[in-house]
Amino acid sequence: MNKIFLPEGYVPSDTEEYMNPMQLEYFKQKLIKWREELLEESRETLIHLKEEIWNEPDLNNRASVEAETTTELRTRDRYRKLIDKIEAAIERVNKGGYGYCEDTGEEIGLKRLEARPVATLCGISMELRVDHPPDLPKMRAVLGNLEIGEIVLQNFGSDKDISIRAGISSEENLMHNIELIKSALTQNFPYEFEYRKVDFVGPQVGNQMIKSGVMALILSFLSIMIYIWIRFEWQFAIGVLAALVHDAVLSLGFLSVTKLDFNLSTIVAILTIVGYSVNDTVVIYDRIRENLRKYNKKPISVIINMSINETLSRTTITVFTTLLANLALIIYGGEAIKSFSVLNNFMRISANDIKSGNILDYEGELWIVAKNPEHTKPGKGGAYVQVEMKNLRTGNKLNQRFSSSESVEKAFLERKEMQYLYKEENLLVFMDPDSFEQVMIDQDLMKDKLPFLADGMSVEVEFYQDKPLSIVLAQTVILEIQETDPVIKGSTATSSYKPAIMVNGLRVMVPPYLVTDAIRGASKFLHRDYFELENLQSSEKNTKFFVDKAKQRVAENLQKSLSKYYKTIIFDNELNLQNLSFSDSAVLVHVLDGEANFERAIPFFALIVTILTKKHDKISADKIVVNFPILGDIYYAEQGKGAWLERHSANFSSGAVRLRVSVKNKLEDRLVCCNYSELPIAAKISPNIRIFESCAYQLALLISGKADVALFLNNPIFTQGFEMLVRESGGLSYVQNNMFIASNYQLQEKLKQILA
Repeated sequence: MNKIFLPEGYVPSDTEEYMNPMQLEYFKQKLIKWREELLEESRETLIHLKEEIWNEPDLNNRASVEAETTTELRTRDRYRKLIDKIEAAIERVNKGGYGYCEDTGEEIGLKRLEARPVATLCGISMELRVDHPPDLPKMRAVLGNLEIGEIVLQNFGSDKDISIRAGISSEENLMHNIELIKSALTQNFPYEFEYRKVDFVGPQVGNQMIKSGVMALILSFLSIMIYIWIRFEWQFAIGVLAALVHDAVLSLGFLSVTKLDFNLSTIVAILTIVGYSVNDTVVIYDRIRENLRKYNKKPISVIINMSINETLSRTTITVFTTLLANLALIIYGGEAIKSFSVLNNFMRISANDIKSGNILDYEGELWIVAKNPEHTKPGKGGAYVQVEMKNLRTGNKLNQRFSSSESVEKAFLERKEMQYLYKEENLLVFMDPDSFEQVMIDQDLMKDKLPFLADGMSVEVEFYQDKPLSIVLAQTVILEIQETDPVIKGSTATSSYKPAIMVNGLRVMVPPYLVTDAIRGASKFLHRDYFELENLQSSEKNTKFFVDKAKQRVAENLQKSLSKYYKTIIFDNELNLQNLSFSDSAVLVHVLDGEANFERAIPFFALIVTILTKKHDKISADKIVVNFPILGDIYYAEQGKGAWLERHSANFSSGAVRLRVSVKNKLEDRLVCCNYSELPIAAKISPNIRIFESCAYQLALLISGKADVALFLNNPIFTQGFEMLVRESGGLSYVQNNMFIASNYQLQEKLKQILA
């Protein structure tokens, strides 16, 4: 491509062709310049952050600025993501796709492209409803021309509901930018806009809702105090005020932790809680007043305690009835009253109701209940509950005894799905896949979960007051087994497990039918003898005796290792399948497939192990493992779990790769594998033939898509294992005229017609 030179002072214009070569060159140079500026800004920002932290003379002030590592990581990642976007844009310039929306193909517009991207340090989230379905492309163009940062606009819920997210570089102009967005929408669109939610940095509510809610709470508090003052005495009013403030603060704290929407329904719920609280208080105050007249000589503390106990049954019944009604509202009431219903159920729980997994707010700390508590009722004294808890902040454990009559405060954590990225020193970094914001958690708090984490894994991060504390893993994770140990002597395949070491060092118990380690150990003998055979070939000595001894050594080694796992081990074709006698499971071993190749020092030979199971007198293959010692390839398949390939050598070990047969549907130019004795039959199918003298190697080429047809003399002992290997790779096999024939589904009918 020829270099394009831009005239001095050139600026793209709407009058010329959109994204012509000069415009593309102009924006390419602009993007490169922005990238260099961002790299420099990134370095300057990190230096400034370090100086700002260490210039704080007081350690507490220094810590409050922000942890140095955390700040650097966040800053670096923001700039890194922005630089990645610019590099992707440069790539689109080179390919000719720059200037158009990747999703819709619409023109973005020159004015929007002129705005330099900035590192997003905070953002705005708005939810609004319009009276008519909006013109989203036009709305994106209008907001994109505001030059306040990257803006994402989309529908959610109905086609009249709009979500707007804008990333901005500074917190100083948040309110100005919000008003700018509102003004642009009002001036350019003839819609009635209803702004339902405006968030920035953290959850916020509109000013009007704040004023209305605060005013409603103040008026209700004053009215209740005046009522209590008139009905009782002013001292009682002070107690009521303390109780009301307590209930309201707990409700607001519950909203903060659970991140429920703060709306008019929420305010109604708080006022309702205040009303319930006043009702209970009035009932207790009435009883206190009556008891003061009856027992005027008793201390006031005794009278208050007596009055509470006497009215407890009445208030408990009221609370229980209200709880049932609120549960019905939560389940069937819909989203409109969810905040109202959930908030009304926020309460302390009895120690008898504590369960494993509950989060308790105890002595100013958050604790998770590690296991189900022990309930004890001794002969003397009151019943109690022994609870084993773990501190979510420090990881320390605590065994705490609660009285059965005691109540504890149940905390609620917000859970958010995030993706695990990497480990940075002692911190684990997780990313929100929607907003790309990242959080860090101290790995010391998750020592029991750390072994199960893998790069890119999706987990649920638990937050308390916007602070990440822990993660919730999926019920199952997939990890590769590195090695296994033998099980206890005498154990069978169906009644015990054996220890295994995973790639991350975790030790677990696995079913003993995992015999890959035994196969690798036995294959070492074939590997060693293979190179001895190369020397025998040059000396012209008789190799038959040597091959028989090699097979014997492999069989003895496998017999010794596999007998730890299975009672029944069958070698080669010594028995017919119909005469096999075993219960539950057995191992079928073919010590040397491709014996002629091994004898001639050709590397296409394999050790085959098939796991057979017997149910209701029906024998089936559950797993097959095919190991090529010289090639370093292990092919295996398991019933219902696919066919896989692992490659191993002295300096290299690959992970498992899923295998699939080819999808070719023409026989004329397809590759057919066979043994020498089947050459005349193979010639009927295709002129492209490869002879390997190894059934296993033919199947290996077929299931990996390198060959299209495999053809060899059928051996009934191994038919079921071979059929499963082909089937789990998406192929099809059948036996015809004592020939085992395997290919993909598309070729089967043609093969049957040719070989009939």
